[in-house]
Amino acid sequence: MKLKISKNNYTINMFYLSVVLELLMIFITNTIAKSVYGFYIYVLFFIEGIIIVYGLFMLRKGHGLKLSEGLIILLFIITQVLALLWSSIRYDVILFDFHKVLLYAGMIGTCYFVAKRYSCSYNVLDVILDFLIWTGIIACIYNLIVNRHYLASKDLSSVMHYTWNFRSFFFTRATYGIYVSMASIAALVKSERKNSKWLLILNVFLIGNVLITAARAEIIAVILGTILYLSYSKKYRKFIILGILVLVLLLITINLETLKNDLDNLMETYYIFFNHSQSGKTDITTGRFYLWNLAFQSNDIFTFILGHGIGSKDTLMKAWNVTVLDEMLTSFHNGYVDLYFETGILGVSFLGACLIKIFRQVKKYCRKDIAHFFYAILAVWMLVNMADSNMLPFTTDRFTPFATFMVITLPLTVANYAKNGKHSI
Repeated sequence: MKLKISKNNYTINMFYLSVVLELLMIFITNTIAKSVYGFYIYVLFFIEGIIIVYGLFMLRKGHGLKLSEGLIILLFIITQVLALLWSSIRYDVILFDFHKVLLYAGMIGTCYFVAKRYSCSYNVLDVILDFLIWTGIIACIYNLIVNRHYLASKDLSSVMHYTWNFRSFFFTRATYGIYVSMASIAALVKSERKNSKWLLILNVFLIGNVLITAARAEIIAVILGTILYLSYSKKYRKFIILGILVLVLLLITINLETLKNDLDNLMETYYIFFNHSQSGKTDITTGRFYLWNLAFQSNDIFTFILGHGIGSKDTLMKAWNVTVLDEMLTSFHNGYVDLYFETGILGVSFLGACLIKIFRQVKKYCRKDIAHFFYAILAVWMLVNMADSNMLPFTTDRFTPFATFMVITLPLTVANYAKNGKHSI
């Protein structure tokens, strides 16, 4: 695995800025900061600022933005400033997060509009996959060493009290689970291409480390992503179909009343996995329905279209004193709801249109195994955003640079290469 800075290779340099730099900053921040998340927001401003400056630099050589692209960015900035001003008046709070609006607009320009002009070869993609695999393994080993005393316990119920700590050097077990999930799919791609049992073992090791986090969205995501990738292969497709048929047969023949009793006993024994209280009421969403309902209740016609403004949810949720399980929250724990709350239906539609366009190109031009890799990555991204908001592209959140690169920039530039048969211009 050779990582090399290139004057012309847009994607590999964006990889350094979006993935390598963010991982480095996460590790340093977790090491030196007491108030980790508050400090890291400023770190994110720094990272995104560098990414945007690099994007502006890459617009040279006559590859400037089209008039339509510039107008889209300008319109976004104007509408979000108006949204912040409207929310400030409506709720009688001060919302001056204009710097976040500019960062969001800059990330759209750099990671999407500029990326449309560049391509990423399959060889460069291989280097990136190798990096994901080995950093994922390092993160898993670090997590196993740090939490070895918890994992050595024979009482699973006791272990699950400590799963919040199973986050390696990341901020939360969710971000750790997301990264390792994508690393496991990368290992699967390489094992299939090289027919390597060693890489397949690494894939199983990585998936196992996601499972022990007990992070529900990430566990479902890595399983679904793995199945989705394997479905492209005739060798595995028959096993997937057989597994589905066996599951259906079991559901038909099993005694549903017995199954219900067994599930009730399981949920009571391992309540932390299913709910975070011992009140007798099971809430598998851990308060998320309440949060989502709150987000939609606060709408009028203006905020439905334009949202409350980038960065508004943090201030407004504090002003509304939104708490779940005695914890003050600044997120609705759903990436789509967060995006809708801040940018309205226009923001959701824009991101949806970007993804549809990118993955149409991936399907049309990319090699089949590469296309299914990106489908699996997209599936992981879509699922984890249903329960968390760490992975929204363009924003300023824990995993924004990484998410933007993996879901927007990388598939777009690889599809450009497959389409044009060229290396980076």
